[in-house]
Amino acid sequence: MSFDTLIQTAGLPGLFLGTMAEGEGVAVLGGVLAHRALFPVEIVALVVAAGAIAADQLFFALGRLAGQGALAARLLSKGPVQALHRQLGRHQTLSVLGFRFVYGLKIAGAVLIGTSGIGWRRFATLDAISCLIWAHLFVGLGFVAGQAITRFFGHLALHVHLAIAALGVLAAAWALHRILRRR
Repeated sequence: MSFDTLIQTAGLPGLFLGTMAEGEGVAVLGGVLAHRALFPVEIVALVVAAGAIAADQLFFALGRLAGQGALAARLLSKGPVQALHRQLGRHQTLSVLGFRFVYGLKIAGAVLIGTSGIGWRRFATLDAISCLIWAHLFVGLGFVAGQAITRFFGHLALHVHLAIAALGVLAAAWALHRILRRR
């Protein structure tokens, strides 16, 4: 079985599960796959959004059900989470819409919001809006990255194209980590 066939066979479920586990990197790689015309870009964005929504709902439920437990306490003790906690009281809607876009808050943010008084229906609605915007943004970045790779290197084998994109994602994540660490 070729790598292309493997991606086409396990691609969309893999993107869904990968987004639940990681997020941005998988969304960007999904955009590269869409650039290569393995899947329609809108389908990739919707699958990525669904994976993000599923993960957020899972961690919201964890916060709701086990918000006073040791795991939740450990997740909620991190620096960015404390800032979100302060904002949640004053700007609940913006906090729910924005936590997905702040590095280091995807899991802990959903747990924290689950421990708050926000209703599940309101969280689910706001989170779905946020995840759809987030997914389109990062899948779009992957699509554009795929175009740039093709422009600079020509048509490459899919595994090489994805490896270059993955290295770009890792380099961007490392640079972002360094910038945030300095702050």
